[in-house]
Amino acid sequence: MPIKYAARTSILSKQWRKLWSTQPHLVFDSLFFGYVSNIVGASPASIIHKILMQHIGPILGFHLISKLHELSQSDFDQCIIFVSNHGIEKFTLDVSNVEKDALPCSIFTCSMLTHLKALELEHSELDGQVGSIDLILPMLDTLELRFCVGVDCVNIVSPNLVNLSILSSCTVTFQCFNVNPIFERIKHLCLDGPSLKNLGSFPVLDMLDVSLNLQHLKIYDLKISVKRISSAICLLQSSPNLRDLDMDEVVKVDDEKVSHRTELILICRRHKTK
Repeated sequence: MPIKYAARTSILSKQWRKLWSTQPHLVFDSLFFGYVSNIVGASPASIIHKILMQHIGPILGFHLISKLHELSQSDFDQCIIFVSNHGIEKFTLDVSNVEKDALPCSIFTCSMLTHLKALELEHSELDGQVGSIDLILPMLDTLELRFCVGVDCVNIVSPNLVNLSILSSCTVTFQCFNVNPIFERIKHLCLDGPSLKNLGSFPVLDMLDVSLNLQHLKIYDLKISVKRISSAICLLQSSPNLRDLDMDEVVKVDDEKVSHRTELILICRRHKTK
């Protein structure tokens, strides 16, 4: 039931007076923002804050969805910190802010997020030291990272995670593969050219320290370079169970434009002889 209807219903009876303030699922979507925009002198952020402050009991679902209205970083922080302390199980944050939003660490301490099966982070920045945040998501099987920063600070504990997409997320390196056991269980991995290059930010070895369980590897928007090719070969060498390799949109580069073409040729020859 939308919050405004719950509030109207509570007026009809004393027994229902607190009905609106005990709703376990809070939805702030286009209907909410459209309704608030017609209230003179009211802002969506202030109304959301008042609703949260007067809420009684657990908040099992919290959904903040807006394609037209922007909220400040402090507004996000207040909402996320509040619901993370009230038993949240289902959480949706889908807004069209121009600037990147730094997710507070408290979102990753919600032990009640037991039903989460798919998580997609886009243009998100996680604040913390490498491996400093524990994220326990026992049911998660699909994780997609798009244009994210700081994701290496999260230690993900997800025994069912099998699908991983890393797209233009600059802080995921092969070091993450070596230290985080979730990468050993991934069966389907999707990378783009920039992410493949970032994997090799540290010196790339022929193989990782661990053996991967990859069955399907997809790489697209691949621009030929030493780092990208070295990273791709490292993944292939470390994936004995690989069945499918899908390479899309390979960008051809003339030899004259490849600054390290000699090194690239040597790398390819070295692996060809193995």
